[in-house]
Amino acid sequence: MIGGPPLRSPASPRDLLLRCSRSWCQASERARVTVHRGGLHGKAEHVTDRRPRITVYTRQGCHLCEDAIAIVRRVAAGRGDIDLVDIDGDPELFERYTVRVPVVAVDDVEIAEYQIAPEQLEWALR
Repeated sequence: MIGGPPLRSPASPRDLLLRCSRSWCQASERARVTVHRGGLHGKAEHVTDRRPRITVYTRQGCHLCEDAIAIVRRVAAGRGDIDLVDIDGDPELFERYTVRVPVVAVDDVEIAEYQIAPEQLEWALR
């Protein structure tokens, strides 16, 4: 063959979704998915009319948590419901998130830990 192996045809959105290993893609597979945009790790769109729920897992005395909460409040204002969860009050959450806080999740899918850039949350809320 001249020029190497034949080019493969582009994968369908369904193929991309099935091959994607990111947690939000796996969560989207359980939901009703209409589109998988943006390449292999694009944002999967859910068919829903409700506002997204943004959860910030925090602890007392965590300066990174304060920064994450400020970013979430600024970016998500009017676009979603924000829940602040102090992990120190729940042994299961404490074990899961002890050294990872802050953790930001959108509709129960973790999108960031330690720090979140405004662009990450903007992207997740699309």
